[in-house]
Amino acid sequence: MPTILETIREYDEDILNMIAEVWGIDLELDIKKKTAEQIATLISRDSIMEEMFHSLSDKSLRGLKALAAEKGKIPWDQFTREFGELREMGAVRRERERPDRTPVYTTEALFYKALIGRAFFDTGQGLREFAFIPDEFYQFLQPGQSESVPDSIKPVPAHIVEKSLLTNDHVIDHACTVLAGLRISLSVGELEPFTPGIPSSFLINLLKEAKILTSPSVLSSDKVKQFLEADRGIALGQLARAWKANQEIDELDLIESLEFEGQRKHKPQASRTLLLDLILNLPDESWFGIQEFCNWVHHSHPDILRSGGEYDAWFIKNSATGEYIKGFENWQRMEGEYLRIMILKPLFWLGFVDLGKTQGDTLPTVFRKSKWFINLMAGQELEYPAIQKKDFELEKSGKIIIDRFFPRDIRYQIARCCEWEGVRGHKFSYHLSPHAFHRMEHQGLKVSQLVTLIHRYARKPVLQNILLALESWEKHGQEADIENILVLKVKTAPILDRLMTSPAKKYILSRQNPTTAEITANSAPYIKAALLGMGVLAEIKPEV
Repeated sequence: MPTILETIREYDEDILNMIAEVWGIDLELDIKKKTAEQIATLISRDSIMEEMFHSLSDKSLRGLKALAAEKGKIPWDQFTREFGELREMGAVRRERERPDRTPVYTTEALFYKALIGRAFFDTGQGLREFAFIPDEFYQFLQPGQSESVPDSIKPVPAHIVEKSLLTNDHVIDHACTVLAGLRISLSVGELEPFTPGIPSSFLINLLKEAKILTSPSVLSSDKVKQFLEADRGIALGQLARAWKANQEIDELDLIESLEFEGQRKHKPQASRTLLLDLILNLPDESWFGIQEFCNWVHHSHPDILRSGGEYDAWFIKNSATGEYIKGFENWQRMEGEYLRIMILKPLFWLGFVDLGKTQGDTLPTVFRKSKWFINLMAGQELEYPAIQKKDFELEKSGKIIIDRFFPRDIRYQIARCCEWEGVRGHKFSYHLSPHAFHRMEHQGLKVSQLVTLIHRYARKPVLQNILLALESWEKHGQEADIENILVLKVKTAPILDRLMTSPAKKYILSRQNPTTAEITANSAPYIKAALLGMGVLAEIKPEV
């Protein structure tokens, strides 16, 4: 379930004040700090929760118990049929009627105490609105919950998770980048800066397993088209299924702190499957410490990578110190690191887990199954709402900025027509250039195709100077060059006359007047030597 803070973070200030008042913590609030965060911290204390639950009416308790019996959530329409509506009110009406003090229905009584929330959850058959109990209250109402967790691994109290990093589908955007890059013959090294957070080599292997690539650099046109045009949830599901089934991707290659020598007798897909099954058996929506999870696997399923004599047979070296790591006593340094990397990287990249930070953490230290986990484990296609951007920015400088929620198939086409600049946040940057246009022509594309894309998808109004430049290129090709030139100045004309008849003449582009000439870039040392041969000392100015 969402935490208290996740439940109330977006509430209007007057509702937050009502919640604080009903819990009796309004005088403890500091006006200089964020109200929602203070409330979430204060009301998640066991002592104050116990006091609140003892004060509830029988109807309110019955509503909470009904939710708890259904693992913390019930469809909103079903809940309100039994426990009454939550009347729609603006701030003015709330101030006049004070539903927190005189609730008409049980639903209102619970809502204005923040004991229930209202949100959409993915059911596997689409989104549906639910009433739910915030996680801290759900845990409080379920003291025996931890007993259902395998082999006594205990959940982390939700209220200590200060920042949640919900899983996302960035992997499909980076996959689009890789496909466009391979199409214009970029190498793995050249692609790396444009897929921040996920190695391009991992993405290439993933696309190969999904049959979108027929080899590490050859694209299957039909499969590429289907993948780029697919809904985001369908595309993410496709990559997740490919990863689960892949027998060649070895996540040990993602561990930068370790080096492996010799051949590894390792079955990546078997280790991956075991790890997913272990996580599957954890309770839904409960947070677990990553290190605590590693400790539990160490105790209960230690042979997730190696077994028997393999603990001494593998040649594993610490990248920083060169120290060899052998034996079961170094399990945490090998298998433990593998588990941490799997949770922090592929499982997060591909939508299986959420990550979280507790107070003082700089990196995530806790995880939980994501809202997509069950569907991904079942190999099902995902359905979730996604923002859709209908246009991209085209600046007067020729720079193009494309949001990640812009259609991927169109970004793929534009990326093939432009020079690549970088990725920042959710945006990809490109720019128009003759070099890119020459590359287009070599691939059988025409600038007129880019003009069509600009007319159709660039944010209006489209700058005419850009369109004129593209149309002119289409008709005449490159019409201007900008070169680096230097200026040579001599004191008298005879000096320049002699230079013009010497072998150094090849460095002179043009004579501007009797004592001045333009010379080619980087030719200053040769001109200086030629002048010295003539008995003339020359000085190269610092700016040259």
